[in-house]
Amino acid sequence: MNDMDSRPYFFVSHSSVPISQDETQANSLLHRIYHDLLSRVIQFMVETASPPVGFIEWRDRSTMPPPSEVVQAVMSCRVLVPLYSKRYFEDRRCAAEWSLFQRRVEEVDARHSVTAPIVPAIWTPVDVAEIPEEASAIPFDPIEFGSAYAEHGLYGLASIERFRPEYLNTLDILAKRIVDIGSRVELPRGRNTFTDDVSATFSGPAGRFPLRIIISAWTSENLPEGRDHRPYGTSPLQWNPYHPNSTKSIGESAAHLVRNLGYDARLVSLDDTTFNGLLAENVPEGPGLLILDPTMLSDPDTAARVRAFDELRRPWIRVMIPMGVRGTSASDNLEHLQGHIESMLSRRSREDRLSVKEALSGIPTVEAFEAILPRLVEIASRQYLRARTTALPEPGRASSRVRLPRPALFDNGRGGEENNERP
Repeated sequence: MNDMDSRPYFFVSHSSVPISQDETQANSLLHRIYHDLLSRVIQFMVETASPPVGFIEWRDRSTMPPPSEVVQAVMSCRVLVPLYSKRYFEDRRCAAEWSLFQRRVEEVDARHSVTAPIVPAIWTPVDVAEIPEEASAIPFDPIEFGSAYAEHGLYGLASIERFRPEYLNTLDILAKRIVDIGSRVELPRGRNTFTDDVSATFSGPAGRFPLRIIISAWTSENLPEGRDHRPYGTSPLQWNPYHPNSTKSIGESAAHLVRNLGYDARLVSLDDTTFNGLLAENVPEGPGLLILDPTMLSDPDTAARVRAFDELRRPWIRVMIPMGVRGTSASDNLEHLQGHIESMLSRRSREDRLSVKEALSGIPTVEAFEAILPRLVEIASRQYLRARTTALPEPGRASSRVRLPRPALFDNGRGGEENNERP
């Protein structure tokens, strides 16, 4: 057996939560998920699997420094598989394992452009704004696995029987990605000792993402005759669709919620400059929300803009349509407005996510708006993160293995609710 055969194909990095005395490892949820994933990795591997294919530590992980066998595994594995949760990014052992593995990547990347062979999995949902700077460059978009995985993580999918198909599909995708990137990139072994300069903490979030809140609404100056002027002001940013039940403009309400979610809210109106910027934005400047007055769709210029926007792939900009107190004209009829929305936003109307459908069907109250917005922000942020990072090749696509030289450093002798088991 050669050097490459004796190394783990993947290393599962997970945070430590004490398991009660009457529970056995064989019955733990993490144990089942790991072995289900392991069996799929073995099935997708082209080469004959030689043990150990996977590595995970089952005993108490609260001790520092890590045991020698853990250091040896993380410094020799092909792929790191961190199980993201809020607890993961607060765990000293997880930070140390990430730091050890990342050192191997950085040493090679100094000589060659290398995609870090890291395949994150979600244990329990984590907001993009909470992901540390170290992890922010790793391709990560759980939505592409399906909305159930994004909303519940592996822990939720494995715990709820009705999510069994989604659970199996998620493991298939993860296994294919582990095999795909592990077959393309081979990092040389690192040093099998733990030194004091290895970071045992994550640095914290990379900083507040700017999140644009784009308002498209009438003003008191261009409002069509016969419409109630009270929800409108001299700027689209003053639009208050929930007047008189709310005293705040919709932009002000949205900005307050966005800041509480950890983002830097930036309010703009959908003028020609903003719209042309969206058309040219192939690389995202940041996630965003387009908050649209549905009665604006009767305006030919606005209708043309909205239809053109819908035809673009800008998934990091999510659309919200407040529909508060309506007038008595035929154009304010609910069915009429919803027909306009489906016509102008036909592509987005076909999305199957419940939160997206609710946002496009006309949000009736400010309370509903406040409930839906955080879910839209999460989707926009994940799509933004996915678009701005280097996407992995499609699973299963043929690719040649990149065998990297051994850096001198390695020759000189020198990742819903938290659960009660393990993340």
